[in-house]
Amino acid sequence: MEDKTTRLNALFNYWDRCTRCSLSNERKNVIFGYGEPNAKILIIGEAPGENEDESGYPFVGKAGMLLDQLLALVSINPDVKEVSNNKDDFDPKLLRDLLTREYFYANVVACHPPENRDPSPKEIEACLPRILKLIYIIDPILIMSVGKIALTALTGKRSLAITQVHGELFDIAVPGLAVGLNYPLLAILHTSYLLRMNDFQSKTGLGAKTYKDILRAHEIVDQFNNWHFGVPIPSRGGTDK
Repeated sequence: MEDKTTRLNALFNYWDRCTRCSLSNERKNVIFGYGEPNAKILIIGEAPGENEDESGYPFVGKAGMLLDQLLALVSINPDVKEVSNNKDDFDPKLLRDLLTREYFYANVVACHPPENRDPSPKEIEACLPRILKLIYIIDPILIMSVGKIALTALTGKRSLAITQVHGELFDIAVPGLAVGLNYPLLAILHTSYLLRMNDFQSKTGLGAKTYKDILRAHEIVDQFNNWHFGVPIPSRGGTDK
């Protein structure tokens, strides 16, 4: 059987020429996603922004940097901690390079909507087979959706309010070769929204709540690894940050 990297490359090559929706007319790059093919946590956002369209990678703007810093807060990797805590010479690219050895980053929609608008339902529908196939290949323990659009696209529940259900778990069905699979999904607020709210100094603010949601996602994975493989549960810090 082909390994995950080979299967991901084949999926990328297929979708890199996609013309299923009008976003293909103006895009510079198809933002397929990247990271660890055996990631335990698959991070899925909504759609690439202008920075992503230029670079060819997801989550590379200020919102992506904030996401990485939140992930670093719960990390048990000493190299991640060292880079994240280096305030005098912080290197966001190095931090991302380290994190892509643990996570896979992707978006529901692979092409940049003009003027950074939200992707339309038709655009989401056109790209959904790609992200579902991506989930199936990576086979993560948990999916962490970033923002309302990713949550509603993956769950099919358009009435959900992300400000009310962030941190909750949902089951999503993913088609397989023979039978469908269900994956747990934990929703977090979009980090671009956190930047706009800018309440990081508050212990009860949305930034602190998002940290707790990300910590919970990792604790679920840690418990899974402990139950199924006997891996000791690491200490990722308290929830009072």
